[in-house]
Amino acid sequence: MRAAADALLSAVDAQSPRSVALLAGGLESLDVGDASDVALVEAVVAWQRVMSGALARQADLIRELVARSAGTASGTYLADELACALVTTRHTAEAAVHQAVALGTHHALHDALLEGRIDGRKVTAVLDELPASLGDVARREVVLDAVAHASDLTAPQLRRHVRRTVLLACPAEVEVRAARARQDRHVRLEWGDDAMAWVSAYLPAPAAVAVYTVVDALAGTSAPAGDERGVDQRRADAFADVFLRILDTQEVPGVGPLPRRHGRRTAVQLTVAATTLLGVDDAPAELGSFGPIPAAMARELAQDAT
Repeated sequence: MRAAADALLSAVDAQSPRSVALLAGGLESLDVGDASDVALVEAVVAWQRVMSGALARQADLIRELVARSAGTASGTYLADELACALVTTRHTAEAAVHQAVALGTHHALHDALLEGRIDGRKVTAVLDELPASLGDVARREVVLDAVAHASDLTAPQLRRHVRRTVLLACPAEVEVRAARARQDRHVRLEWGDDAMAWVSAYLPAPAAVAVYTVVDALAGTSAPAGDERGVDQRRADAFADVFLRILDTQEVPGVGPLPRRHGRRTAVQLTVAATTLLGVDDAPAELGSFGPIPAAMARELAQDAT
């Protein structure tokens, strides 16, 4: 029986890769209990091909809807209609529309998806790395190269591969785009839940890698004895400690004194009641520009304050 199941899977796999329905039908008739471990792994891969082929067919239908609604009022609301039908966000529906249109342009990528030689994540990786200003000939060559390498690379690896190919295809244009993007560098502070917040920096890649390399080194490759923090926690603490130390000493290493603000030393503002500090109550404190924080966190900050 197991040999029969394996033979069935081999026959299914030999079917035309463009026939998603045939492949799915053959897999549905597979007796999982009689299949060998190897055959089951092959079946998992085959189902992935079915899923990829289904995505390609779905994209075909979306593209037909785009064509039908072109120049009409309904075209403006196509993403909304799809979002409602799929019970998803408008952003996700818009992404599906954009990808469907792109697949209609890049036939090699569409065929690879239809035949299961590439999956949806890899398609997204390829399309994301194609600059809009790339010429048609160069764009086609980059896509063909990506399709040729897709089966041997993970989605992140394929993304980096396409990025490198684009750099080789039009180095001057990439330099112009990089210089333009550099003008958008910034640091942002965003509030999170439970007295947490995000600090994000949009930097040129060399600077970002340098920052992360230093943070990673400060965190250490392994926790000291008795340290129960995970590596992500150690990185976060190491990152924060750099700036907490500067605030504490009012000195920027290699630069000099930390600039003063309105004639006053730069500091984090904390407003907390004396009764909270003494532990009489647990009234929330106010952290400058953030807002309310728990009493315990306020006491910790006050204890560390200089």
